[in-house]
Amino acid sequence: MKICIDAGHNYSGFDTGAQGNGLREQNITFPIADKLRVLLQSKGISVIMTRAKLEDNVDNSSLNASINKRAQLSNSNNCDLFVSIHCNAGGGTGTETYSYSEAGEGGKLARAVNKAITEKLPLRNRGAKTANFGVLRLTNCPAILVETAFIDNYEDSLMLKNKQDDFAAAIAAGIFNYAGITADDIGDMKAYIAKSCGFSNSDAIFNLLDTHPYAADLYKKWYKSYL
Repeated sequence: MKICIDAGHNYSGFDTGAQGNGLREQNITFPIADKLRVLLQSKGISVIMTRAKLEDNVDNSSLNASINKRAQLSNSNNCDLFVSIHCNAGGGTGTETYSYSEAGEGGKLARAVNKAITEKLPLRNRGAKTANFGVLRLTNCPAILVETAFIDNYEDSLMLKNKQDDFAAAIAAGIFNYAGITADDIGDMKAYIAKSCGFSNSDAIFNLLDTHPYAADLYKKWYKSYL
């Protein structure tokens, strides 16, 4: 499985996002996205990042160019899922997750992620919704846009500032629930590969896939059989 994680907005120039309570949206979305990347990669999932570091801009020539480029990065890398992370603004409170259509895999993923966030964090559940956002409309794979919380609401902003690990963990949990991946499945697979390759530490397996061909082959066989 390959997932494109989009840390919403640019660091500077066009498309820099909302601001509130001393926070800048683009400076919140990136660390959550990067923490999510680590969690997904630890389970053997390939990740494409639209912003590889905090200061990155995604096609800074215009707002539309930035949106289009994010979708293009997902499409050109043949990603299986697209997850765009944002902060909301406008005087509300709570969390909500968007897909292009309620039906189909995008809607299913949005509901799974939204449920996981509201179970993990004390945020008002604004629900899984649909919208004609460019990054949802232009991507070829199931895509969601997560409005984590309201940056201009003081209580929400405290969570955006202090609970980034929890947001990342919740989004990851929603993705795993959507994909049918459980902790036991991952643990069983890691133990099997470790034993087969003579490794004593199964937690190190995913760090070795690029350098240990046999381990990589076993992982691919397991993943195909699991799907």
